[in-house]
Amino acid sequence: MLEAVTNPTFLFFGCSWTYGKNINLIGNFGSPDPSDYEEQQIELYSYRSLVTRHFSGTQINYSQGASSNDRQFRLASEHFFGPPYRSKQVKENNLIVLWFITSTARKEFYNATNKTWENIMLGQFDAKSQFHRAYLTDYYDHKKELEKISQQMMLWNNYFANNGIKNLWIDTFNHHDYPLPVKNRMCFESKFTDLMSNLCIISGHTPEDNQHHYSNGRIDDNRSKYLSDAGVLNTKTYHPTQEGHRLIAEKLLIPQIQKII
Repeated sequence: MLEAVTNPTFLFFGCSWTYGKNINLIGNFGSPDPSDYEEQQIELYSYRSLVTRHFSGTQINYSQGASSNDRQFRLASEHFFGPPYRSKQVKENNLIVLWFITSTARKEFYNATNKTWENIMLGQFDAKSQFHRAYLTDYYDHKKELEKISQQMMLWNNYFANNGIKNLWIDTFNHHDYPLPVKNRMCFESKFTDLMSNLCIISGHTPEDNQHHYSNGRIDDNRSKYLSDAGVLNTKTYHPTQEGHRLIAEKLLIPQIQKII
């Protein structure tokens, strides 16, 4: 059994919701502030920062705006195995990994010309280029993506358990029925596994089943409309406002994390 964690270091993986993108926008009246001010607001009020301060911890953040699950699995591999390469087992008893799964309709590719990793978003509003359309039509299947992701989750669960690391998996804005029995998933009181659906519930709205949000800066289901009308998501990019981050941290994440501390 893993020992209780004191003064934890939280390792965050996720997309723009976890990062805190556009946290300073409020309703239709918000406009982007200077980047330095926005970064200050993100580090003060994002749910990852609120969680970290609540448990008197520190954090390592790998979440990024528009990040894919591919990117987060790559960043995790680089963190634990290199560069620089770390061949020995990693014993980090104060480490807690909070891994937020994002939309499956995003992919990461290595650009051999530019020598950089590039993320593409395959959501219905962003499949504009010929490559995007071809990939979305011929090479993308949501169920197969969930199968691959659940396999990765099980592998990482084994690695974390063997190295004394506690971890939780959290769906960000879409409920996922993974085809494999993945342990260490964050469980809420509702039947939904994602933050967005449960954010609706604690804000007074019961979401419908089988809704899908792409987080492409548009209302694409009734959850995003309800939450933006309620001031929990901004109405420009539909990311959580400061109030949205507060609700996620205090009502959804902290009570569940407390169970494994």
